[in-house]
Amino acid sequence: MVKAMISTDMLNRIFFIAERVLVFDGIDSVFEHIIKTAAQLTKADAAAIRLFDMDSGDLRLIKGYDSVTGFFEQPHLGLAEGIAGHVVMTGKQYSTVDAPKDKKISKKELMNIKGAKSALCIPLRTKDTALGCVTVFRKNREKFTDQESLLLNIFASQAVVAIEKTKLVDELEKQAKFDSLTGLHNAGSLYHQAEMLMKLALRYSYEVSIVFMKVDNFAKFQDTHGSLLADKLLIDISKIIRDQCRNTDISGRLNAEEFAVIVPYTGKDGAYVLADKISKSVSSARFVGKKGSVKASLTAGVVSFPDDGFDIPEMLVDSSKKVFKARRKPAKKPAACSRRK
Repeated sequence: MVKAMISTDMLNRIFFIAERVLVFDGIDSVFEHIIKTAAQLTKADAAAIRLFDMDSGDLRLIKGYDSVTGFFEQPHLGLAEGIAGHVVMTGKQYSTVDAPKDKKISKKELMNIKGAKSALCIPLRTKDTALGCVTVFRKNREKFTDQESLLLNIFASQAVVAIEKTKLVDELEKQAKFDSLTGLHNAGSLYHQAEMLMKLALRYSYEVSIVFMKVDNFAKFQDTHGSLLADKLLIDISKIIRDQCRNTDISGRLNAEEFAVIVPYTGKDGAYVLADKISKSVSSARFVGKKGSVKASLTAGVVSFPDDGFDIPEMLVDSSKKVFKARRKPAKKPAACSRRK
């Protein structure tokens, strides 16, 4: 049981960090407050926050602090490396007063923290796991007290709240911009992107096109194969669309079976080349059906600025009519276009 009392100054600092998390002026700012305050209140000479990176599998240094320069550099650690890895894997805090000789401490953890002797590492725990850890270091062998451990645990819990809030904000932003089934831009996001590109096209006099696509006989496919495989069909077609696009192209799902790609810096001929490539890729692919693989096809059409007027964003509205209107245009073989080779 911790007998030492937490001072009014400490409580004020804890409240300040909690307020920053509540206001949430960015996770980097929250982490900076946490790491500096943690170091100051635990009389540490250096401190670090590490988070587990899903892509690399490493514990990455997110924010560092030392009393001399205000920041220090440390390399990334493997998940099971050093006290950081040990704490994240076990979910339990760890302390030492002889860091250079402690077998659990990695040499990489002490890089650029010259003369570190004592260390205390606290996991960033959620209900199910540890997301990372916060570690404080001292240049003397003075053991971190129970009160200092309590303080660091409070800061760790604030860091977890900030991380989870960041994930929630990111997810809400993603939902606002992207279609939940295919991962492509949704109709609202496509319209917004088209508005921005239209302004640039008008200002700098460059071409911009939209390729509209509709999955043929989608309702019949859904009736025959069911909603699950119909969703799978849309997901697979969206991957084909994405694969055929450049990084600057903006692909999206307009509604149930309709897609569009905004193609900047490209006139009608180049957009027809893209439409043809996507249509041929879909036609040559095999998709999952109830009784084996099946074929699918697209109807595609193109509208462009300046050829078709000044209302490219409005062309995304009532897209079905636009697709079939574009389809009724005289079929022509696209001119050679360096953009789509």
